[in-house]
Amino acid sequence: MKKLTAVVAGFGMRGKTYSYFFQKLSENTEIVAIAEPIDIRREAAKEHRKLPDSKMYTDWREIAAQPKMADFAVICTQDITRRPLHLLTRDTIFLSKSRWRLPQKNARKLLKLQRRRA
Repeated sequence: MKKLTAVVAGFGMRGKTYSYFFQKLSENTEIVAIAEPIDIRREAAKEHRKLPDSKMYTDWREIAAQPKMADFAVICTQDITRRPLHLLTRDTIFLSKSRWRLPQKNARKLLKLQRRRA
C-alpha cells in the first residue's frame, strides 16, 4: 500500500494532535514537512517526526512555494493567521465550537481514502 503524504502548517496543540494521530493510528500516512514559526515548537516537531532540517520551515508560505511534496496539507495555524488565505475545500471549514465532531468525521474519511488506495 502506498502511503499518503502530508505537510503540517503549525505545530501547536492542533498540529501535535494531528501528528500524533498520523504516527499512532495511521501507519499509511507520513508527514514529510512541517512549518512552525516558533523555534521551540519547530525543534519539538523535528524531534517528534524525525525530519531533516531541510523539511522544517518557519512559515507555511515556504512550503507553498516548493513543488508539490505531499498528497494533502494539514492546516493547524492559529485562526487569525489564516484570514488572508482563501482555501477551496471539499468539506466545510468551521470556527464554531458547536461543530467539533467534524474533525473526527474527516479523520474517518481519510482512513477510508487510504484503504481505497491500497
